[in-house]
Amino acid sequence: VIIFLAVSTTFDSFSELQVNLPVAEAAVQKHKNNPLVIRITEDRRYSINDKIVHVNSPTDLEVFLKNIYDRDKKTTSLIINADGRVDYQTIISVMKASQNSGFTKIKFSTKKN
Repeated sequence: VIIFLAVSTTFDSFSELQVNLPVAEAAVQKHKNNPLVIRITEDRRYSINDKIVHVNSPTDLEVFLKNIYDRDKKTTSLIINADGRVDYQTIISVMKASQNSGFTKIKFSTKKN
């Protein structure tokens, strides 16, 4: 029986995987402290709270975020709003820079359904 299953099983190979970002249906949460919002465009341009930031590396971003955190330690939450075509490594680098800067609550924004 096992040999029959092994021989008769077909395998599909996928050359490309389509990934759709999640859509939120829950109500927008209100935060006690205004969170910092980092937006990342497809071409890796960053803005923080709608102000364009020029950073050349994750280290530059970490230094920038650390300066913000040191000025106002009450702001411990951060929202990452990345374009759906941004690669995961870029998002992970932003997460690490945020954590290393002192931000303890990191969230992701999604499109509202």
